[in-house]
Amino acid sequence: MAADLDLDDVIQRLLDAEAPLSLPSAAPPLKGEEIRHLCAAAKELLLKQPTLLELSAPINICGDTHGQSTSFTFGADVVEEFCERHGLAMVCRAHEMKDAGYDQEFAGGKLVTVFSAPNYCGKCGNDGAVMTVAGDLACSFRVFHPDATAATPPPAPIYLL
Repeated sequence: MAADLDLDDVIQRLLDAEAPLSLPSAAPPLKGEEIRHLCAAAKELLLKQPTLLELSAPINICGDTHGQSTSFTFGADVVEEFCERHGLAMVCRAHEMKDAGYDQEFAGGKLVTVFSAPNYCGKCGNDGAVMTVAGDLACSFRVFHPDATAATPPPAPIYLL
């Protein structure tokens, strides 16, 4: 069946689903084989993408892109050395929650973190942001505040070990 599967049809059925798929009781309108094939096709497409994109300004950069669940801690000296070695003015990264939605103070502004999900997981109360890089490479940020009218879920329990 996988060879005969129309991925556009599968995606359209997901988009047309009546119940929000974020509800625990909602099941996607797909068979298990269709889900597996869709995931395999997405994986194949994503693995073909380059890890470094060279882009021309002006551009908008939106954070909260998911990496490969790997963390590495480094200091400002590493950022400065990396930028100098590769001829970069700065590095922009994502997927670290920032209360203001972004941070551009680390390493003298050579490392910018953009996080685009306001009130992350409905619990953090943080702002989200999008960074715009103009033609002259000047950076600006559009900040999105959490929706104050949305019901805030109760805080998650804290477990002490």
